Amino acid sequence: GGSNRFDKNSEIVTISRRGLFKKIKIEIPLKSVKAVKMELRDGINPRRRISLRVQGRQDIPITRVGNPIPLSKLEEEGAELAQFLGINLEGL
Repeated sequence: GGSNRFDKNSEIVTISRRGLFKKIKIEIPLKSVKAVKMELRDGINPRRRISLRVQGRQDIPITRVGNPIPLSKLEEEGAELAQFLGINLEGL
């Protein structure tokens, strides 16, 4: 569980997660987010997720863990987020 907050006024992306033993909170300047990345993988261990490509870091997943979300919903959420942030959408 957790939350993602994209604040254009303060120009900060805040990603909060509940870890096993502690809470995790990541704050990233909005200008260091380079793209929204969509990842699709089918097979035995399918993966459908949206990640943020951040300069100088690994990609940061922002979708929930569990059953893969429908492709149409994934595309819609990714495109909406990329448009809101004014950055590119990668992966499709």
